[in-house]
Amino acid sequence: MELNGVTLDFLLDTGVNATILFSIENKDSIQLNNTKPVRLRGLGTGSSIEAIKSTGNTFKIGEAVNRNQTVFIVFDDDLNFSPRLGEAVHGIIGYDFFKDFVVETDYVREKLTFYDPEYYKPPDCRRCFKTPMRFYNNKPCVELEATLGGVTDTVTVLLDSVSGDALWLLKDKDPWIKVPKKHFRDFLGLGLNGNIFGERSRIEGVGLGDYYLRDVNTAFPE
Repeated sequence: MELNGVTLDFLLDTGVNATILFSIENKDSIQLNNTKPVRLRGLGTGSSIEAIKSTGNTFKIGEAVNRNQTVFIVFDDDLNFSPRLGEAVHGIIGYDFFKDFVVETDYVREKLTFYDPEYYKPPDCRRCFKTPMRFYNNKPCVELEATLGGVTDTVTVLLDSVSGDALWLLKDKDPWIKVPKKHFRDFLGLGLNGNIFGERSRIEGVGLGDYYLRDVNTAFPE
């Protein structure tokens, strides 16, 4: 991916709005437009962090181009995903870039395909099912049927492309969402504001469309 002509590697994160840039060894080599200082708040145990907001930048992935991209640049060295992934990652890209395209994700072939919405024709879906997807604050969400503690109810979940867990449930959102007795406390991941902790366990099942999964590994973040 190119940012103002400089090639960088990004994580595709459907859970973020704007593009976040970090882990740049030579930050002076990247020209950033219309900058101003801001503070960012996200998941994690720490406080908000200092960043630079830059507007009017050009992003390019293959032939897909966005010429009015907003970027947040974080200079905190602790926010570094590269050691965890084993390869260089310079930032996170999300909704702001992909909103202008139809994006096809092929996990098997490890390939993203971008389509102009004006000329896109959906493929025939004989061997799959479709489920509604809604956006809340520019974040894609779907509804699942979750069974926990003998109770089955509908939950709205974020489709997060960078999560390593099958499912996260927020235990303070509904009275019936409680951590099962058999669980263990664990480190769940690294957020924008530091480490994320919680409990890991299994719930009875999850239903999505024509599919029902049993004994689903589930994390309950703080």
